Amino acid sequence: MINIYEIETPAQFNLLADELRATIPSMAKEFELDKTIEEAWVDLTKYLAQRPHAGIWVALDDGALTAWSAAKVYVDLPNTITAAVTWAWARAGAGEAPTMLSDVMCVWARRHAATALYAARRTRLDAYARWVERHGYVFDRVIFVRRLTQDAAAPALEEDAHGIRGQGVQLPVGEGA
Repeated sequence: MINIYEIETPAQFNLLADELRATIPSMAKEFELDKTIEEAWVDLTKYLAQRPHAGIWVALDDGALTAWSAAKVYVDLPNTITAAVTWAWARAGAGEAPTMLSDVMCVWARRHAATALYAARRTRLDAYARWVERHGYVFDRVIFVRRLTQDAAAPALEEDAHGIRGQGVQLPVGEGA
């Protein structure tokens, strides 16, 4: 049985750190022009300090790491709040785990009043395009986007419940942002 968990504490992160770190080299083609594998790992370790505006989710199938994803919220006040999938990994045969992770990230992004969840990739674009299309993304200029509202200019929340829009709120930015 696949269960999805958000990593919220250093203890949770440390419990899965070796397994998460072992997946990073398989994604190196995505970031090798920008950073080393070690720099990518250090970047991921900083996500906890950036909560609640960054998150890491894992899919465990009977306790075994099957897939994981990470995302961040990006705010371009006064009008635009979006989220972006920053990391995504799944083992072969992950089944519904990637879909379950995508669904959880959409809920998380909507709680932050994001109007879209973006995903980008440098390699294997044809295969990636098929994958993201299955999860509701459409190609939008130079990036894949999953619309979270019908109107891209409208906030994801009906009422401005999260209090960022129009209030001049300064968002905390974690180290390494």
